Amino acid sequence: MSHPIFAYIGPGAGFAFLGSFLTLALSFLASVASLLLWPFRMIPRRNRGMRAARVKKLIFLGLDGLDPELTEKWMAEGKMPNLARLKRQGSYRRLRTPCPPLSPVAWSTFATGVNPAKHNIFDFLNRDLRTYAPELSSAKVRSAQRVLRIGKFEIPLERPSVEMRRKSEPFWKILDRSGVESTILRVPVTFPPDNFNGRLLSAMSTPDLRGSQGTFSLFTSPEGALEGPENAEPVPFRAFKNILEIQFSVSLAEDPQPTPVILISIDTLRADHLSAYGYRKIKTPNIDSFADTVFTDVNSQIPLTLPSHTSLFTSTYPFENGIEENAEVVPAGAVTLASILHSHG
Repeated sequence: MSHPIFAYIGPGAGFAFLGSFLTLALSFLASVASLLLWPFRMIPRRNRGMRAARVKKLIFLGLDGLDPELTEKWMAEGKMPNLARLKRQGSYRRLRTPCPPLSPVAWSTFATGVNPAKHNIFDFLNRDLRTYAPELSSAKVRSAQRVLRIGKFEIPLERPSVEMRRKSEPFWKILDRSGVESTILRVPVTFPPDNFNGRLLSAMSTPDLRGSQGTFSLFTSPEGALEGPENAEPVPFRAFKNILEIQFSVSLAEDPQPTPVILISIDTLRADHLSAYGYRKIKTPNIDSFADTVFTDVNSQIPLTLPSHTSLFTSTYPFENGIEENAEVVPAGAVTLASILHSHG
């Protein structure tokens, strides 16, 4: 039996610390130049939207994942004197978190003032609708399409593109239209930065060099056996490159009159509304009579009728069999369950 070999390659914070001293040097020089030019840059911007304002400066301090009950308790006990002083001198309010209560969702609502259905951020990750592969929900990094190939190397001939997936408009862009400058520091879901009058330093949900929020790896031995169902033999496997090969055999009896196989598919039927799966409000005795074996961990590969049935009958993903819409046609010669059974009589 194969056991995992525990190893971990962490995503870090996206810093290639020793990757390029030239980049660090140029960044330092750009920072110095920005400081020297700051007074001149402020001259044409100053006071356009602040002349009639009663409050000249407003600071929001947000702490991700902070428990308000513990914070209030510890401030009352004197364990957080600095936060207690800010509360007395400024303003302190509890904010209700959105649903789902996840950091990128909450911070997107904070920035835009709308619910997740409008700003389009529901989790840290999203799924590619074509392949169902996980991807970063906040930003989409696309590689350059025009490249010069020299052997195994590729030289991009254009810049890659970065798309902000968060919809709606953040409050700092609204302030910008009124001439109010903002400085946004370490607010999640702010990459790529918006074009506005101010400064912005992105934080959580900023993609790394691979366009993800971190790459993890699980190392195991190249060959072994997977534990099968109870009272079943382990299933041998072999891993090579990016492919996991599972070795199993099917024994078909040499019967001159094979037993017919009947497969019943009920489109859009919810398994959690069948009494065989424990539903009590509706009885489905006829379907239950077929339920000698019930599978609980079965997922549709795509929420469309023809593509999901194609995956069911070919045991392939939509991006492999090419059927991703209901209007498409299953290619002739596709290896299906019916053709395999037919070849065995």
